[in-house]
Amino acid sequence: LLKHYKNLLDKNTTEYLEEIVKGKSSVLYKIKLLFSKDFVMQSFVGTIELKIFMILGYYQKEKLSILAEKKLSLNKIRNNSIIYTIRNVMNIIFPLVTFKYASGIISASGVGAASYASAIIGYFSLIAQLGINTYALAEGAKLRSNKEKFDEFCNIMFTINVISTVFAYLVLGFFLINVKDLAKYRELILIYSATIGLTTIGMEWIFVVEERFIYITARSIII
Repeated sequence: LLKHYKNLLDKNTTEYLEEIVKGKSSVLYKIKLLFSKDFVMQSFVGTIELKIFMILGYYQKEKLSILAEKKLSLNKIRNNSIIYTIRNVMNIIFPLVTFKYASGIISASGVGAASYASAIIGYFSLIAQLGINTYALAEGAKLRSNKEKFDEFCNIMFTINVISTVFAYLVLGFFLINVKDLAKYRELILIYSATIGLTTIGMEWIFVVEERFIYITARSIII
């Protein structure tokens, strides 16, 4: 009995527990027969048997809980994937729908100027973001279970992002003042530059970490 009890402590598996307790070939059943007239031994074996059944019940409960969590997680991943796909499809469809209308209103030269201004702002957006979104997604996912640490991390990332955004605007201002080729696109570039600040304020990575894809998709479609 002590030998089997030691193995129980070492293995700690439901299969081994069932081997000890269940059936007429089980270890405890044989010990009961061997000490059928010994009340103390019978009580001792009965106590061990009860404990093992309690452990088996606990393991079964944990197993069901893990299976339920896995099913919930798979459903969540599937739903998030569908929502994120809808968002990406909408981001492709909207420009296709609006391009023809926009080109008819502002002509081909206007579309070209808008594309040029957008491309210029794209470079300064890279300066403003500094890869913060990628880093924040990776680190934020590790901290999201701890609200206090996650809030502190968000504040730090937002502060760094604001500083880098201010720096990007200063560099942009320097180029707009000193580069003559940008003079005729200045107003258009300034309009497009609003996206730099709005991206920083939006902090979309927080909602990605919190898996709030419905909100992200709805906001993306509306804006």
